[in-house]
Amino acid sequence: MTVEIHGDPGLDTLTIIASLGDQALVVVDLDRAIRYFSPGAEFLHGRRAGEVIGRPIETALAMTEVPQTFQALTTAVLDDNRYELDLPGRRPGTVLRYTFYPFRRTESGSVEAIVGIGRDITYQSRLEVDLTGHLQAAALKNELTSALIMPAAEFVQKLNRVAHILCQELEVHHCSIMLVRGDDIEVIGATNSKLIGQTQPLNSATVSAEVMRTGEGLIHPDPRGGPASSLLTGGLLAGHHSESFLCVPLINRYEVPLVGTRGQVVGVINLNDKLGGQKFTDRDMAKITEMAETVSGALILNLLFEQLKSSHTELLGAYESVNRLVAQVTGRNQELEETRRMLEQAKNKLLQMSVTDDLTQIHNYRYFREALEAEIKRVKRYGTPLSLLMVDIDHFKHYNDANGHLAGDEVLKKLARILEETTRTTDVVARYGGEEFAVILLETEIEEALRIAARVRAAVEAADFPNKDNQPLGNLTVSVGVADFGGSTDSYKELIHTADQALYAAKHRGRNRVVAYDARLIDSAAAGWVEPAPQEG
Repeated sequence: MTVEIHGDPGLDTLTIIASLGDQALVVVDLDRAIRYFSPGAEFLHGRRAGEVIGRPIETALAMTEVPQTFQALTTAVLDDNRYELDLPGRRPGTVLRYTFYPFRRTESGSVEAIVGIGRDITYQSRLEVDLTGHLQAAALKNELTSALIMPAAEFVQKLNRVAHILCQELEVHHCSIMLVRGDDIEVIGATNSKLIGQTQPLNSATVSAEVMRTGEGLIHPDPRGGPASSLLTGGLLAGHHSESFLCVPLINRYEVPLVGTRGQVVGVINLNDKLGGQKFTDRDMAKITEMAETVSGALILNLLFEQLKSSHTELLGAYESVNRLVAQVTGRNQELEETRRMLEQAKNKLLQMSVTDDLTQIHNYRYFREALEAEIKRVKRYGTPLSLLMVDIDHFKHYNDANGHLAGDEVLKKLARILEETTRTTDVVARYGGEEFAVILLETEIEEALRIAARVRAAVEAADFPNKDNQPLGNLTVSVGVADFGGSTDSYKELIHTADQALYAAKHRGRNRVVAYDARLIDSAAAGWVEPAPQEG
């Protein structure tokens, strides 16, 4: 789609477009300056047009990583592709989605600006988050509902598997599933096979019996001093490692002939011993209660099969009930499969957006490589300058050995902050790997790159790092290699290689210095040294 309008972006045509519904319309020129800001944009961003017209796009739209984002945006638009971008709205937690298109005058056909159409997708965004949070629960439900169609002969084996799945889901050591048998409740499925067949009287003073009588789940120890606190007064249960205990009822949700009425408690699920020794919470209670509904369906079906062995008087009604249960399970499985598909799509999208280094919270290598490739394409197209810094901590292994890796991690985090503070907002700062960092300097000639590199080196040398006086150079310092794109370099890999050559030269010449790449660096006869094999520090 290309927007083609005669005249300047402030004409009534844009106002007519912007007035259609509650969408926002923003026009920005190729220098990132806002040229038009519709009433819809004013409402969604909480900013008046007069406050943003003529100012950079990041001022109006609260964009982060502006140079990289805007460069990717313009690259896509100039290739006649639309570009989508999610941004925060006027209220905390709201999400706006903008779709950008080329804004073109029909007389010349050249792109003079970019038009963005935005809308509020907060509800959709929250739905994606909720779906992601329920991924494990959906998969578990799908596994549990399969028990409803298992042959009766395999039912005990299936319930044992369900008990193990519940343990994994709630991160506990032990799980048992109990069913009412006359005046007792019997263990019919458990992670510990030795418990199968054990019983408790329904009138006993146990948590399981209390849950059977009341139909309400209990947590022991009960932080509110409820019934569970007085039922298990002897401390640890036999064979358990802690007092952590959770019990929820299995309730018949169906009107099934020969078995029982809707709402009747038919059994319980017991969970014991959180893996980390923690106590169960209301959140655990809510999670297992949701799972219990599926397990109770399997129990009801099994009970129905047992009753049919001895009674044929209501066979037709039971058959119809089974058909209804199977239809319900089939419908549920279809819903779960669709949920799983949507969550997988959301998960893949989130993985693609993972471009941040966990330790330093700056860009990681993946983002650095993609950004550098994109910038080189732009440089080849428009002929703008581009430079690269490779920054490495001097004698970092010595620092780690002397002070420990935790202290070394703090140095890496602090160096990341120094790089962000001493470079420009238009530059791309990334962790290249280990103690090595990279900085992409957009539209920067080699002379300016050397000044920025010198500023970085001096800032590190002046910074206050713990125990820096014990370093071999008497201080914690960095060496910086500088290279620019052009000449013998024709790809992002070659640019990285030349910057690395300059970095090795800085190391060889004594460290704590800045060296620009020179082709003679790799000529040992001309440079007076032999390039060493890459090594730490």
